[in-house]
Amino acid sequence: PRNEAEIRGLRPTLYKKYANVDIRVQIDNVTDWLKGDIDLAVMYSPQPDKAGHTYGPSAPELKEKVQEVDLAVGFLLDKLEEKNLSSKVNLVLTSDHGMTEIDFQKKRIEISSLVNLSDIIRKSDKGPLMHITPVEGKLESVYQALSKSDKMTVYKKEEIPEFWHYKNNRRVMPILCVADEGWSVVWDKDDLINKTDRGNHGYDNRLSSMKPIFYAAGPDIRKNYTTPPFLSVDIYSLLCSLLDIDQASNNGSYERVRNFVVKQGKTAGLSNDSGRLSISSIMALVIVLLFSFVCKKS
Repeated sequence: PRNEAEIRGLRPTLYKKYANVDIRVQIDNVTDWLKGDIDLAVMYSPQPDKAGHTYGPSAPELKEKVQEVDLAVGFLLDKLEEKNLSSKVNLVLTSDHGMTEIDFQKKRIEISSLVNLSDIIRKSDKGPLMHITPVEGKLESVYQALSKSDKMTVYKKEEIPEFWHYKNNRRVMPILCVADEGWSVVWDKDDLINKTDRGNHGYDNRLSSMKPIFYAAGPDIRKNYTTPPFLSVDIYSLLCSLLDIDQASNNGSYERVRNFVVKQGKTAGLSNDSGRLSISSIMALVIVLLFSFVCKKS
């Protein structure tokens, strides 16, 4: 859901509805909000994700958008300094995924070339992966036929790797096809044949091309520290510590991120400096949505 969606009866204290707003306008809004009684601000940028999909991760057009985001980060830092917030704000810069080169015309796995489509009653998704529900009694034959492709890995629901934390959901179909990096799973010869995108994500998250970025700086963040790899779900625990609030139940681990926090909050069982604010500015390499919101601690 977008930031204006109501979740369990709650909405952010302040928010802007989804719109194509210049990132510098967003930064002005968010830094103004932080001058008030606000504890957490979150901001998203659609670039360079959009350019990555259109041109590919190695294209000069993508590099240009990365430079624009870099300038926006500089603008944000200047605004924090201008509004006397630099010593009060912890800044986090991250993304939700990486990007890899694709070619829908040359690197495609057509399901119709592997199996009789009449043996499939339902499908979902395309590109890096496809979910499939075979006709009753056809699971094994469809699975075996799809497994003949050497450009994708095919899993029965119960075979999906545990580290994806995915297979136990009731919405997951009986068969999952996961394309090799750069390849796309499509339905037939006409599917996506005219699509010209040169970049995509959603492949095996162990691939280096799928890894997101993470930078953090501020009064409660260790300086000149390079952290070992951690999981994106751990960022929630980090923010809870910086905000000195209790965590809700989640799948992350504070232990993987605690070493770069100077003052441990409730997440670590210690008290934090209650005079500090936290801003999570997520202006990522490859974020799709563009919105901002802020919340006050109750």
